[in-house]
Amino acid sequence: MKLNQDELDMLLQTVKIEANEEEATKLQNDSIKLEDWFASIEEMNTEEVAPTFYNYYGGNVQREDNPRVASEEKKKKLFNIAENFKEGFYRVPPIIE
Repeated sequence: MKLNQDELDMLLQTVKIEANEEEATKLQNDSIKLEDWFASIEEMNTEEVAPTFYNYYGGNVQREDNPRVASEEKKKKLFNIAENFKEGFYRVPPIIE
């Protein structure tokens, strides 16, 4: 499946990347090379190749959880400098359209 110009434009718009005509052409050519490379890998005979995997037997390094409560004076100071603090919560702008 070769990536045509319309598909490339839609892809660039989706990932919010701007590309001039030269860069778009290079991206299109690179995608064709990648597809050809993947096709050559799919042609390889891997019937006799055993799958490989790695087990990690170590444990997670964790620290002791020692919660610290901020003093009321520090809390009030933070609330006063917060731009959008209402009813005990910080309001942040939405990140999903």
